[in-house]
Amino acid sequence: MDYLTLDSLVGKLTGKLVFLRVDTNTTLIGGNFEPNERIISAGDTIKWLTSHGAKVVVATHNGREGNPDYVSVGPLVWRFRNNLVPVTSIGNTFDGDNLNDAAMKAIHELTDGEALLLENLRFMPGESKKMSAEQYAQTPFIRTLIDDLHVEYMISDGFSIAHRPCRSLLGFCEIPNIAGLSMHQELSSLSKIYGFFNDPRGKNVYILGGKKIQDYFALIEHSLKTGVVHHILTGGLLANLILYTKGINIGKPSMALLEKKDDKGKSIIDYAPRLRELLGQYRDIFEFPTDVAYQVNRKRIECDITNIPPDLAEKGMILDIGDKTTHRYVDIIGQAQLVYVKGPVGKFEDLEFNSGSSRTLSALRSEKIYSVMGGGDTTVMLTHFKVPKMEIKYISLAGGALLLALAGEKLPGVNALEQSYNIFHRKILEH
Repeated sequence: MDYLTLDSLVGKLTGKLVFLRVDTNTTLIGGNFEPNERIISAGDTIKWLTSHGAKVVVATHNGREGNPDYVSVGPLVWRFRNNLVPVTSIGNTFDGDNLNDAAMKAIHELTDGEALLLENLRFMPGESKKMSAEQYAQTPFIRTLIDDLHVEYMISDGFSIAHRPCRSLLGFCEIPNIAGLSMHQELSSLSKIYGFFNDPRGKNVYILGGKKIQDYFALIEHSLKTGVVHHILTGGLLANLILYTKGINIGKPSMALLEKKDDKGKSIIDYAPRLRELLGQYRDIFEFPTDVAYQVNRKRIECDITNIPPDLAEKGMILDIGDKTTHRYVDIIGQAQLVYVKGPVGKFEDLEFNSGSSRTLSALRSEKIYSVMGGGDTTVMLTHFKVPKMEIKYISLAGGALLLALAGEKLPGVNALEQSYNIFHRKILEH
């Protein structure tokens, strides 16, 4: 994977105008932007660029139309300033699908080492039109930035949106695209994962749990077909779906979650035939609970899956893997070279049902294991159990993008960096 990094711009940025695309997209808490790793990461790259003399146009988004988080990103300025990041905001910066006069004036007036935060990019209709890079490049927004304001470099620092073909990621194909600090870290770690996939000497393990499992199937099928995964440890709704496909009566409360339809009218149980086929082909790779923990009257009751009392199944809900299953999972983790975690195996925020998640997470802290985590619930789990982040080898700021990359998908944002390297690396590196 070849791409240009910020190191290639050392000594070349003074007085230069750069466009920095970050991803600070977050769920608001009480209507406010609370500090988080994405905001901190974006601030680090802004500070790096301004400390090297660049004039920086910072661009991000939050939410999508119809979503309660679809709000102005102006308040982010205060989060950045709390971390001594030199960013200003003028409020609205758009007129239709282009910059307004106030934004152009503010950008013209930037001095070396200053940064301006644009308004929420998704307020512009052209940000997500799903055009080709060449079509995006001809839109007024891009032309204004390059032709009128003379942006010379595009800094791509949002790996978590690299799977989305949006204008702010792909439209700057006429100028050098450079990986920001966070993007470089994410891509370096991704390369290490690919290295483990290609290393026949060790075992690679996935831990797949949580509630949002629909996106797991592309990863599972690709990994099984290419032979890069040796064990898939299941928890959450994926484990429940496996138990259902094996004819085990898990009870109405647990089944209700599998049968619940999403906004596209699809339920998890619709994936049962697909999963049943995979279980038949790769039975030695899938690991599923042999005992589970039900919640009844707020109490934890464990039982083997071959002997679930009917009244327990009907009154309770499965909220964790059982003790014997946890022991087995921990043993498998201990033999791995790489472990990728997506989603908790149980309801970790409940003291009665966090045993499976806590013990599998503790097993990841071994120095021998290259542990990888990504996605909202997974990283929240780290904080909940007070696991020092340094004990997990790679914590991605991305959920969906990382999942797709591991599933063999080509990410548009990464592809843009690779194409830019092919076009501009000699000019940049020799200058």
